[in-house]
Amino acid sequence: MGFLLVTSVFGALFLLSIKHMAHAASEDDECPEVKTWNSQNAWQSLMNSSGRVYYLVNSSYTSDTYTDPHGVEKYHCTSGKKYFTSEESDKNVWVTAGLYNGTIKNFTYKITNVSSQETPKLNVTVEDGAPSVPVPGSEYELIYSDGASCQLFKVRMQFGTFPYSGFELWASDDTKDNIEPCCLKAISIKLEHIKFKYTTYEKDNCTEIEKFWESQKENGEDEKPTQNRD
Repeated sequence: MGFLLVTSVFGALFLLSIKHMAHAASEDDECPEVKTWNSQNAWQSLMNSSGRVYYLVNSSYTSDTYTDPHGVEKYHCTSGKKYFTSEESDKNVWVTAGLYNGTIKNFTYKITNVSSQETPKLNVTVEDGAPSVPVPGSEYELIYSDGASCQLFKVRMQFGTFPYSGFELWASDDTKDNIEPCCLKAISIKLEHIKFKYTTYEKDNCTEIEKFWESQKENGEDEKPTQNRD
């Protein structure tokens, strides 16, 4: 009797284990590229995002109340849109907008394609509307994108005199409130062993930014918003 009970329990656990592995395999089948982590073409992904607003929704180093190293400003609801393209010189202009101490501000960044055959990367530097504390060029490596709705970057930057690297997940305006499962899986895997994980976009707190981008549509796709640094 005891032997049969042990056998039954073992059998049940074995079946549960098989079911769990089958479920995991199913998830991997749905998001096969998440497991490979081959660097993707960051420049092409930027080209594909033309005319769309993207929101920074998850990050390993910032939050909706992030304070810069000198405690100067607090910002959240960071979002951005590509405005100008120069295919010949591999340069782009990317404009971001966010709430900085409760005020909408936007910055212009120059994006340069510095990809090699081994690692496609983008170099990002502030061109206009620089923050109170100068930020040197940051290096963005695209490690996952589903081709349209999200982009997961590994970012290498400098905070003051300290080098730093982290991860940023950007989601398109039409998916930011319902992020695609593979995008969430990608960021969760990368942040699994990282202490700090932040949600940087919350719908109820970012309505002002959404209205800002709506108001910019009348400017046309290729016109930058007027800089606001007050």
